[in-house]
Amino acid sequence: MQDFSTLWRRLVDAGWDFVMVGGFAAVRRGSACLTRDVDICALLTSENVAKLRAALREWNPQGFTHG
Repeated sequence: MQDFSTLWRRLVDAGWDFVMVGGFAAVRRGSACLTRDVDICALLTSENVAKLRAALREWNPQGFTHG
């Protein structure tokens, strides 16, 4: 994801229930240690997965299933 701010804004605007952890979370808190991955923990309820799908729909995400 080259435009992290766009991803972040979409998830927040969608009301997705999540927390960011790992390297990007550290950078947002002021760390100089940069990683190129995004680590997110989220509730995988049907409602939350639906919000995620809606937020990322135009990017055509694959593999989002919830049984």
